[in-house]
Amino acid sequence: MGGNVGSKPTAVGVALAAVVLIVGLSACSAASTQEAGRSSATPANTSALGAATVAHGTGITAGHATSSKPLVLTVPLVTGAQSIEVTVTCAGSGGWFVTDDASTLTREASCGTTSPEYLPITARDKDFGATTVTLDATAATDGKPFTVRASLSTYVFRQNAGVSAFCTAYSDAESTLDQADQDYLSHELSASQWQQERATAASDLAALSTKAGATSWESSSTASLAKAALAAQPGHAETADRADATTVIGRCENNDSTVTITTDDYSGGQG
Repeated sequence: MGGNVGSKPTAVGVALAAVVLIVGLSACSAASTQEAGRSSATPANTSALGAATVAHGTGITAGHATSSKPLVLTVPLVTGAQSIEVTVTCAGSGGWFVTDDASTLTREASCGTTSPEYLPITARDKDFGATTVTLDATAATDGKPFTVRASLSTYVFRQNAGVSAFCTAYSDAESTLDQADQDYLSHELSASQWQQERATAASDLAALSTKAGATSWESSSTASLAKAALAAQPGHAETADRADATTVIGRCENNDSTVTITTDDYSGGQG
């Protein structure tokens, strides 16, 4: 990764995705109710268990510097539950994310996404005889209402090995860019040395975009990231394309494959 030694890994999944997805935070108001189970688009051979937990809140407005209060859902555990099916209904071009307080696993997507995401129920969710799972939800809707629906399911979530491998390779390329930017800005690399490191990382990203079996989002995101890196000003390659970086981070989070940026003497989050 750019010849770095003594590297320090830093996970940038949940926190970074939240920062990039929502610039500035404002409070969400909420009321949580129980809703009778209903049919939804679930994987084959799975079923919903018990009533759904539904909460309604007011989304935050990007750019507001007020502190955020996430929408909180308390989901009762029942025997046989393997995961929590999460569906968020929100308007606009923003996005949402939902985090399991106990496991810290996160799911996120753009407003308008209709397919559910699944949070696995882990051993941490059952620590000390816990009978409920607490979820925190936030949506960037510019002050408009949003709704979260959480249902227990028999669906057993499993990581996609291909996505996991992609997220690891992406992390390596982004680490090279971040290290090069840091070293250039601290005068440890000349402009020509920075350009060489940038070219290496951009080549790695481009290779991911054309790799056999790559999904459409993997191909389009990494192709755009490679192009943006090559067009970036010295010291700013790693932050040149926040939109596609956010897409990748979200997809990796939804596969429980956290993007990890590794650099020498890392002192902050990505971007």
